[in-house]
Amino acid sequence: MAGSPVIVLVEDDDALRGALVRMLSIRGCDVLPFAAAEDARDAAPWDCTACLLADVRLPGMSGFDLIAWLRRSRHDVPAIAMTAAPNQQARDLAEFLGVRAFLEKPIPGRVLVAAIRAAIVA
Repeated sequence: MAGSPVIVLVEDDDALRGALVRMLSIRGCDVLPFAAAEDARDAAPWDCTACLLADVRLPGMSGFDLIAWLRRSRHDVPAIAMTAAPNQQARDLAEFLGVRAFLEKPIPGRVLVAAIRAAIVA
């Protein structure tokens, strides 16, 4: 991806977070990984973030809670939600929050990269 976009990644599974960081870094992204939504909320550089990639189910604040906070805070950051347990209620909430993509884990690398590219250029 051109221009080294900054991707804020929120995933509580250490192994998956590490794998996503490696995969996106190889593709030219600067990835800022967080294990908790609260940490991302408080520490991420939202003014220069190209995209948020957040797990839906997290301990404490959920990925959807973080996306809702971004909207209330007027941060214009495109968001991608990911989950291992998709359901219609989650899909509806993702649509309501303006999530650019709602992806089911495990996510093929090409699918994730395509979703990030689409979110950044939209």
